[in-house]
Amino acid sequence: MIIKTQGVILSQRSYRDNEKYLTILTKDCGLIEARIRVFGQIKRTIFQSICPPGYYKMDLFVNKQMYYTVDTIEKIEDFFTLRYDVEKLALAGYFCELTQALVPAKEHVWVYLRLLLNTLYLLEQEKRSPLFLKAVFELRSLSISGFMPNLVCCRECCEYEQKQMYFLPLEGELICSDCMQEHPVQRNDLPILLNKPVLSAMRYIIYKDFDKLFDFSLSPVYLKQLSQVTEYYMLTRLEKEFNSLVMYKQLKTEEP
Repeated sequence: MIIKTQGVILSQRSYRDNEKYLTILTKDCGLIEARIRVFGQIKRTIFQSICPPGYYKMDLFVNKQMYYTVDTIEKIEDFFTLRYDVEKLALAGYFCELTQALVPAKEHVWVYLRLLLNTLYLLEQEKRSPLFLKAVFELRSLSISGFMPNLVCCRECCEYEQKQMYFLPLEGELICSDCMQEHPVQRNDLPILLNKPVLSAMRYIIYKDFDKLFDFSLSPVYLKQLSQVTEYYMLTRLEKEFNSLVMYKQLKTEEP
């Protein structure tokens, strides 16, 4: 059976000189692994140019055991200019690695695909800063994956905004300073005091319609805290390390 679809290559692993396996987030088949080799319409020049985080139109051959083979493939967008900036390329790799960790296998994934493509486009075109895109992508992708924190109000008194609001990463909830004195939190949960602009930004990322997801701004000092909070929340939820994130942080330059 042949399936015509589109997808972003998230990662690849070589098998032979003329054969490799691709992990692809596809529009119609979800998250899959597919074999591609130099054969038929796939010439060596095409084979060598195919790599993450490219977006491709492809025909997939599926056998009875549900193993996928790339029969034909055509570039839609390869985000090639990201390769001129190792910091951006590492960040793009992190977006792909995080997506691969979050997406349920073989389920409808258009929302993930759309988020990833828009983020990569904004990164390549320098429409938003890398730190901004990192924070937005982390929190929004976690939210659509079932890890959405409850940032509506204090979990105890239900106040929308107090003078001091704390975020509890392990519980994914807010608590105000008054209630924290009366209601102890988990022993290993580290309350994070959120500046008001940071809390507003987190609420925006979680609850805003996708069409306006990237339409806000934050000063550098608050953006730095936002990125720290979203990253820490991601790490507490997924409990795993991301090699691409480590690389990005090693390469990252301070943004003005």
